Amino acid sequence: LAEEAFGMSSDLRGMEAVWYGEPDETGQIHPEPKVNVYSEGGHFAQHVDGMELTILVVLTDEFEGGGTAFYRDLDLIHEDVNVAGMSNESHSMQPVIVAKPPAGTAMIWGATLQHMALPVTKGTRAVYVGSFDLKSKDPALVL
Repeated sequence: LAEEAFGMSSDLRGMEAVWYGEPDETGQIHPEPKVNVYSEGGHFAQHVDGMELTILVVLTDEFEGGGTAFYRDLDLIHEDVNVAGMSNESHSMQPVIVAKPPAGTAMIWGATLQHMALPVTKGTRAVYVGSFDLKSKDPALVL
């Protein structure tokens, strides 16, 4: 079907996910995926994940505010724009879209898409999130 629709396809059976990991204060690496929980005021600053793909699954929808804001251009810096609840220094521009789908919804996006978790104003938001690269299981193959 992919060949028919897009003129190309790939064999995902020959690939594996290499998950992003970040070190804790002792230097031990803790790979994703993980669950991020945001209570009132909780957010994640505007950023780019840097891996090939990111998947986010919304786990709760009993909160106000929050959501994932996506931005168009990495190079724009606008200090005069204010996203609700955030200081002007904590983001660079107005989002193109704010996604706030219901619990159980999965979103996936590529490495260069700038985004942020907007501040929760009431309740608790939980998301399952992981950023990863796809690598060939065969070391002789380069993707």
